[in-house]
Amino acid sequence: MAMKSIDSAVHLRTGDDELGEAQAVFQIRPSKGISLIMLVVAAPLGIYGVVANPFIFFKVMWGVFAFGLAIFHGVNVFSRRGVSFIEVRRKGRRRLR
Repeated sequence: MAMKSIDSAVHLRTGDDELGEAQAVFQIRPSKGISLIMLVVAAPLGIYGVVANPFIFFKVMWGVFAFGLAIFHGVNVFSRRGVSFIEVRRKGRRRLR
């Protein structure tokens, strides 16, 4: 399976599905700029939520979500490939005769 770069945020992978038909798989990921902004915003919000909240359950949930966002976007900023948000599979076009 060959990878072909379309954009910095979208990658195309071609291959065959179970029926042998050609398909394209688009891996959609946020850009490095957006991931950097989210990392800068989510990390302090996570720290604030864990320190300032008096309720243990809310403190844990806030920390899990905020630090989860920070880790996800940190991987996208500091790695070459990053983590994709979603994969879109599309079958190849049929040619008319």
